[in-house]
Amino acid sequence: MVKVKGKCDAVIDLILIIDSSGSISFDDFQKGKEVLIDAISRLNIDVKKAGVALINYASNVSLFTQIGVFEFDKTELLTHIAALSHIRTNTATGDTLALARKYCEVRC
Repeated sequence: MVKVKGKCDAVIDLILIIDSSGSISFDDFQKGKEVLIDAISRLNIDVKKAGVALINYASNVSLFTQIGVFEFDKTELLTHIAALSHIRTNTATGDTLALARKYCEVRC
């Protein structure tokens, strides 16, 4: 169990993770992007205190985030997801999960 220190008053912290390594086919990567776009499009988020992060990973881990933004810019996030590249290298799942955890620790 992970213990959180202090008080967290964020309404929502959402971390989207997509694997763009070589073990994922181009078609499956495109489907993953479509799922993320569909999910974000359907969300009705109260913009205050929302934190959204997107992690695209293969050998390297790339973080796109809107930490501390008081207006959730859905259009910017959807545009960024649509433009994600299929990197097609090795898979750094451990580094990705460590980054996601660090994001959560910074937020709360």
